[in-house]
Amino acid sequence: MTFEVAADAYDRFMGRYSVQLSPQLADFAGVCAGQRVVDVGCGPGALTGELVRRVGAERVSAVDPSDAFVAAAAARCPESTYVMRRRRTFPSPTTRSRRRSRSSSCIS
Repeated sequence: MTFEVAADAYDRFMGRYSVQLSPQLADFAGVCAGQRVVDVGCGPGALTGELVRRVGAERVSAVDPSDAFVAAAAARCPESTYVMRRRRTFPSPTTRSRRRSRSSSCIS
């Protein structure tokens, strides 16, 4: 499976839905001012943009396995932190569970 597709093509296809759904997803997750959030699988940044509007760019980090998507998300919200990562570089489920239990999380 590859994630190397043109970000603008992906955004034209998925963006018509993700821009409209992002506020609803953030509402469902209970994202509000004062929280730090991570957008895992940020794609070209539609949800990242909504998260920035809610909590501020300095409190949003975004991760995606595609260089093109990270670049597009960074162009959309340049003040946030972006990381390009492949799945195999993420922490193990055990590590994630420990980290989650030590911090308040918007999405559990």
